[in-house]
Amino acid sequence: MAPPKARIPTVDVGPRERPSYEIPLEDGIEQYTAAGIKAMTRVEEDGLQLPDERPRMHDGSYFDGRLPANWAALGNREIGDLFEMLTGYADYVGGKGGLAKVLMTNASEKLELTKAKVRKSYTGTAEEKIDSTYSDARYVEVNAEWLEAKEYYEILNGILDASNRDIRLLSRHIEVKKMD
Repeated sequence: MAPPKARIPTVDVGPRERPSYEIPLEDGIEQYTAAGIKAMTRVEEDGLQLPDERPRMHDGSYFDGRLPANWAALGNREIGDLFEMLTGYADYVGGKGGLAKVLMTNASEKLELTKAKVRKSYTGTAEEKIDSTYSDARYVEVNAEWLEAKEYYEILNGILDASNRDIRLLSRHIEVKKMD
């Protein structure tokens, strides 16, 4: 004898009922969180890993990602070392930027779901429902998470852009030195 089938909740739409596949807010947020974790697991399963440490200088201190003021006066060996530090730093920041993009995308999906679920829970005019949604603690919490993820991503992109600019500048300097 087959086990009884689970009953799918239905929504009364008049003479006919149709199944409701609407997910509770907490379950939806949990699934979006799990998606980010699964993505990182897939990266690891593919044998890939993101750079997890900033490059270090010869004295053991962390490289700050900036060209020193006297970079043009450095010798060939120092220029090579600096180029290596800059590319390692760009790799590190780029990896962090990839993670930040995952967090931002995930937070965006959570925000959209929360906005929809909260808006549906209120009654009134469209404007009243929007105002109630934007002031609801559930929405504000998820919106703050999204803003943090978005701003972190944008900051990392700015740092990466500056690092890549310095790499291009140093690379051009190396090419000019080769021609001399």
